[in-house]
Amino acid sequence: MSEAVYLHKPMLSLPVEGQFEQVLNALYLEKLGYGMYAKALDGAVLNEFLSRVPRCAEALEGYRQDGNKRLIAALDEQLEQAFERKGNWKEMSQG
Repeated sequence: MSEAVYLHKPMLSLPVEGQFEQVLNALYLEKLGYGMYAKALDGAVLNEFLSRVPRCAEALEGYRQDGNKRLIAALDEQLEQAFERKGNWKEMSQG
C-alpha cells in the first residue's frame, strides 16, 4: 500500500478479515482519498473504484514524501548533542 501511495497510484484495498492493521490502513487510504476500502470484491465494488480513480489520482498529486529527511536530521542532531556531552544526561535535560 505504501508503495502505491508513493508512486501516486490509486488503490483498491481488500484487507484480510480480522487483521486490524490492514483494515486501519485501508480506512486511512480511503479517508485521505488515495483509494477505496472494500470488504469483498464484486462487479459493483470494482465499478465504484474505477469511477473514483480520477479523484484519487488528483488527491495523490498532493502527496509528498521526503525520504524521512526531517526524522534523520533530528536524530543526527540528538546523537551529536549526546556525543558532545559525553553522556552527561543531566546537562542535556537542562538545556
